[in-house]
Amino acid sequence: MQELTDLAKKNNLYTIVEYNDSYVVECSTFVQFKRILTKFFWPEWLRFKNPVLRQFRYMSTHSTRVADVITTINAPVNKLCFRGATRNVNKFEEYILAHNHTYNGFRLTTGCIEVNHASVSKGVAAKHLANMLNIPLENTVAFGDSANDHALLETIPNSVAMENADSTTKALAKYTTKSNDEDGIIYFLNEWNPINL
Repeated sequence: MQELTDLAKKNNLYTIVEYNDSYVVECSTFVQFKRILTKFFWPEWLRFKNPVLRQFRYMSTHSTRVADVITTINAPVNKLCFRGATRNVNKFEEYILAHNHTYNGFRLTTGCIEVNHASVSKGVAAKHLANMLNIPLENTVAFGDSANDHALLETIPNSVAMENADSTTKALAKYTTKSNDEDGIIYFLNEWNPINL
């Protein structure tokens, strides 16, 4: 955590940690200043039309802002999220990719990257769960709609992308279903007949 949060500060990114059913957000003075400018000079309808900004609004009301996340957290965390300008996230991502033996990172948006330990992914978890329950992977189905689902879709033979997924996610999946807003998972499971495929 220390290495990544230090790198985030150097790249003017803010760190978000999901912790104790809430969020802890580490903001530098520079990032806080940008947030204040955005709040006062962008009309609310423009700020919160974008889904990423809506999520930021949610986190702003359900988070604790701190100067140093390392001294605030006193238990292990599952992942770290870093947000900021696209060019700064790009630099940060280059470092993560160059250290893929240590980190597993994926972009959620152009301005956001999540980072786990290299051994952690939804694909690893799915294999572990299937093995624990003694279920062959070919008897499972996985659904995904974004980059954090890629390892899962690559692991599970019956992989399904939601209609609202990006093109890369759709290309990794064997099938496509309706969007999240159209109950795509229920639709697929009702229509899917593995015997005839």
